[in-house]
Amino acid sequence: MSWRLGSSPRQALLALALVLLGTPIASAQRLLVPHDRPHALVALVDARAGALVDAAWLDVQSTAEPAPGSNALTCAERVGGEVWVGGALHVWRYDVATRAFLRSFTLQSPVRSIERQSERVLVTTPDYLQVFGFDGTPRARLDVAGAGDTLELRDGSMLVAIRDESRIDRYTLDGRKLCAFAGPTIPSTLGVLSNPLQLALRGNGNVLVCGDVRVYEFTPQGEFIAEYDVGPFEGGVAETASGRLFVPLGDGIALHDSVSGATTRVGAPDFGQGRATSLLDSGLPTVVPIGSSLSEVTCRGARNSTGMAARVGVVGSVDVSDRLLSVFGERLPPGAATFLLYGPDIARLARAGGTLCLDPATTSVARLVTVANASGQVLVPLVRGSSAAVVFPAGSRWNLQLLYRDRSAIKLSDAIRITFAQ
Repeated sequence: MSWRLGSSPRQALLALALVLLGTPIASAQRLLVPHDRPHALVALVDARAGALVDAAWLDVQSTAEPAPGSNALTCAERVGGEVWVGGALHVWRYDVATRAFLRSFTLQSPVRSIERQSERVLVTTPDYLQVFGFDGTPRARLDVAGAGDTLELRDGSMLVAIRDESRIDRYTLDGRKLCAFAGPTIPSTLGVLSNPLQLALRGNGNVLVCGDVRVYEFTPQGEFIAEYDVGPFEGGVAETASGRLFVPLGDGIALHDSVSGATTRVGAPDFGQGRATSLLDSGLPTVVPIGSSLSEVTCRGARNSTGMAARVGVVGSVDVSDRLLSVFGERLPPGAATFLLYGPDIARLARAGGTLCLDPATTSVARLVTVANASGQVLVPLVRGSSAAVVFPAGSRWNLQLLYRDRSAIKLSDAIRITFAQ
C-alpha cells in the first residue's frame, strides 16, 4: 500500500539531521567564546556535543558602538538578561533574547575578563578591578594590579589570577588579600604556572587554570592536582556537563577527558589569543505543553498496532534566537520508519491511515527517514551543529505531523500547531 503527498514547490527546504532517542534528552550547555575571524564576533558552542552552533552569534563589529576593532574582544559573560562583551577599553551590552545591542561603557584600562558573581559583576583590567551592579551601575574599584581573571569560590572568597606575575592569590570579595593560592612555581612539567589567563570551577569544587601552554587543576585549598596538555591553548577553559574540559584553540575546539587523556578536536574558528570562555545557559530543553498558547492539537491520528495513536510534540525553545528546538514522536510502533511533515497551512484530508492535517500544496517532508526506538520514540533535531535544518521565522506559525510505517500500512500521527515567539 502506498500513500503520497501532493507535489509541493517548497518541498524539503533542507534535509533534517535525524537522531534516535535512545537516552533522555541532554542539556546543550551553550558556551560563549569571542574570536576575530573575519572580525570581532562571539561564537555560540554546544560544549556537551562538541559542536559549533553559530560562529557569529553576536556580530559585535557590525553592531556595537563604538566599533571594537577586529582583534579587540577578550570575553563575553551572561549577566541576567544581557550578555556583556569586553575588549579594549569598552564593555558592550546585548539583550540575550534578541541579541540587540543595548549600550556600552568605557573603562580607563583594557578589559581582560568579566565575571558575574553572586550579587555583582567584576570587570578585570591590568590596573584595577571594577565592581558593577547587574544594571551596569559602577559600585567600587578594588586596587588589585596585574590581574587577568577572577573566580568566586563557594566559601565566599575569590581567586585572582595575577597574570603579570604567573601566580594566583586568594582575596575577600571586598578586595583584601588573604593569602597566596598557587604559583609562580608548581610541581608540573614546566615547573611554573605559565601565564594564568582564565580560572574556572569544576563540579567537584576544584579550580581549573588555563595558561598559554597548559591547563592546571588545583583543590580549593591550592593543592596542585594535575596538568593537562590539550594543545596550543588560547586562554579559555570550562568543564562540560560530561566532565570533559572545553578549550578553544587557535584552530578550533578541544574536548579533553582528564581521566583517559583523550582529546577530541572539532573544527571551528581561530579563537585567537586570550579568549575567555563563559556559560550562556545550560540549554536544558523543556517540552512545550500541548494546550498552551504556543502549542495546540489540530487533529487526531489513527490508531496503530500499539493500540494508540502516535503523538508529536516539541522540545526546546520556541524563541528562534535560542537555536534549540527538536520535534519528538511517541506511541509509534518500535522500528517504524518515520518522516516529519511540516507546513504553514491546515487541511483535513481523510486517508486510510488517518487524517492528513496539513495542506499538501504547502507541506514539506524530511528527505531522510528516522526509525522509532524500542520504546516507540523518535527525535528530530531542527537545530544541529552550526545549521538550522528548518528555518522558522520569529512570530510564524507552523503545523507538524508524523508519517510512519506500521507493518504494511502507512499511518499518520496527531498533528500540532506551534507558534514561535516574536
